[in-house]
Amino acid sequence: MKKVCLAILILFISCSSNKKEIYSGVFTGEEYMLKSEVAGKIISFPCNEGDRVAKNDTLILIDDRELRMMVVAMDYKVKNMRVKLKDAGEDLKKAESLFKGSAIPEAEYERAERKCQSIRLELKSAEATLEAKKESLNHFHITTPVSGYISAKYAKEGETAIPGAPLAEILDPTLVYLNIYVPEDILPLVSINQATRVKVDAFPDRTFSGKVIFISKKAEFTPKNIQTREDRTLLVYRVKILMDNSEGLIKPGIYGDAILK
Repeated sequence: MKKVCLAILILFISCSSNKKEIYSGVFTGEEYMLKSEVAGKIISFPCNEGDRVAKNDTLILIDDRELRMMVVAMDYKVKNMRVKLKDAGEDLKKAESLFKGSAIPEAEYERAERKCQSIRLELKSAEATLEAKKESLNHFHITTPVSGYISAKYAKEGETAIPGAPLAEILDPTLVYLNIYVPEDILPLVSINQATRVKVDAFPDRTFSGKVIFISKKAEFTPKNIQTREDRTLLVYRVKILMDNSEGLIKPGIYGDAILK
C-alpha cells in the first residue's frame, strides 16, 4: 500500500512540474497616429481603411497655396535685399576711400557703414524667414512613417485639418504583440527575452514563437476583455510578447494563448 501511495505521489509531482501555464490575450499592433501640424483644407486624401501604404508615401495633401504665395513674395524680397546690400557695399568702399583721402567727413563714412550693416541684418532676417516658410511647406504634405496599412481614417477630402487632430492611423503588420496578464505567483516563470510559444485561435494547428519584451512592475486589475467575471477581479501583471510575424498571418484584434512553461 505504501509503495502504491509513493508511486501516486511521484506521478503527481511529475505532472505538476510539467504543468503548462497558459494565458490568453489579444494581439495588438504597432500603430502610428497621423496628425496635422497646420490648419487648412484637405485637398487630397485618396486612401481608404485597409489600403496598404509604403513608407514615405504622401498620404494627405493640405491646401498650401497661401503659404506658397508668401514664399514667392519673401523670395523676391531676399533677392532685392541682396542687390541693395551689394550696392551699399560698393558705396561703403567709396566712402572709405574718400574718408581716408580726407574728401568726406567721418560722419558721412559712418552713415554709409551703418546703412550697409542695417541692410545686412535685414537680409539675414529675411533669409531666415524664407527658409522657415519653405520648411513649413513640408507640413502640408503628410507622409507615412512606416509601411503598413490604414487601420483607421478620421478625415476626408474637403474637410479642414486642425493642428493636433488625428487624421489617420497606420498599422505596421510586422510588429505584432500579445499582451497577457499573469498573477504574482507566476512572475518567477517570466523573464525578459524569454522565448514563448503561442497558439492562435485562427490557426489551431500551428504554434507561433515570440519573446517577452516587457513585464509590468505594477499590479492592475485584469482587463474587461478577459472572459470570466472572476478573472477580472484578480490583481495581475501585464506581460508583453513580441511575436515572430514574418508571414504576416497574425492580425491585431484576434485572440492567442501564450504557453509560459
